[in-house]
Amino acid sequence: MFKDKSTLIMLLPALLITAGLSIYAVTVLWMRLGKENSPAGILREIVSLPSFWESLGFSLGVTAVSAVLSLGIGVAASKLLFGKKRSTGAGALFWVPMAVPHFVGAYLVIWFFSQSGWAASLTQQLGLIDQRTEFPILTNDRGGIGIILSYVWKEIPFVILMTAPVYLEMNNTARQAVATLGGGAFRKFKDAEWPYLKAVTLETGVILFAFVFGAFEVPGLVGATRPEMIGVTIFEWYSGGNWEERPYAYAVSACIGIIFIALSALLMWYTRRLRIRIWRRE
Repeated sequence: MFKDKSTLIMLLPALLITAGLSIYAVTVLWMRLGKENSPAGILREIVSLPSFWESLGFSLGVTAVSAVLSLGIGVAASKLLFGKKRSTGAGALFWVPMAVPHFVGAYLVIWFFSQSGWAASLTQQLGLIDQRTEFPILTNDRGGIGIILSYVWKEIPFVILMTAPVYLEMNNTARQAVATLGGGAFRKFKDAEWPYLKAVTLETGVILFAFVFGAFEVPGLVGATRPEMIGVTIFEWYSGGNWEERPYAYAVSACIGIIFIALSALLMWYTRRLRIRIWRRE
């Protein structure tokens, strides 16, 4: 049903680019350190920084929420639009955000959801609030709500793009069998649809997680000064006036790249096994 080679072809360029950048970061880091320091010593300095752990924890939380919401809403929309092997005209609305760059999407979130934005103005005109300052702080907030909003509305179409072919090629026999046995919508999804969706959903989730976790432009525009995403921290280490912090940027970038390369390799191995099971079942 699904071609495992197609997934490999899609992920291979990203893996090669990530591997190349990681090797470059490690090489530059080693050359800049000289004889007095070592990569291990730099890493010890980094993990001793409270700001690093604050940024790491914040990044993991925002990334996880963004990825889970994007996957959940995207899969539900894909099922609604393509679950019966048809697409309605409304489906075109889901592709619109894909044509918008992420930094433009971040500006749109500010325009809509900031205290001086359209939503605050509308609620004030409706009499729900007296002043715009009473509108909830949804951008440049310490909870990362603005960052999450920016990524969720941008990544839902990507999830639909990845999962729609699964629904279009899905075998309806299992779903009909579950319905015949009296299974409801949840059982139909869990027993008949999820086995086919699991592999591509995991792959899409890892892609989203890696992209959001290391991004800079959206957190830089919509995020608060503190806490900040790890991508913003790396940029500040690299471009700041303190030259002693520049090796930190190389070290953390290399570690992130190596971790995601390892996760991608493990994921490809696991999803290949899932697809083999589906092929044998069919």
